[in-house]
Amino acid sequence: MDAAQASSLLRRQIDQHGEPVTLRRVVSSVNHDLPLSAFVRGFKADQITAGVQQGDRSAVLHPDDVVVATWLSGVAMQPGENPDRRVPKKGDKLIVAGRVCNIEAAEGVYLGTALVRINLVVRG
Repeated sequence: MDAAQASSLLRRQIDQHGEPVTLRRVVSSVNHDLPLSAFVRGFKADQITAGVQQGDRSAVLHPDDVVVATWLSGVAMQPGENPDRRVPKKGDKLIVAGRVCNIEAAEGVYLGTALVRINLVVRG
């Protein structure tokens, strides 16, 4: 599967089974919010491992939805931050069904150099 196929497949899944969420980064007490859709699910008992607690959820974002120019307008890159700014970082927030959740882990999934998926572990 190439990057375009993976991206298209994820887009269909999120469009069919996703839910509205808001990605948030707080900088100097200012919320930088980006509404988008995500595929959000709880973890099964056999998926709970070190770093994942009961009640945590998995969220999958389509990288094309994370429009950095909108989400992080005027926000300077921090030392150690992933240079691909579409990938959130620990400490960012994901608002799901009105509930503010902390992003505990974020991973960009790449095929070659193309970011095709963003996986999050959220708590709250």
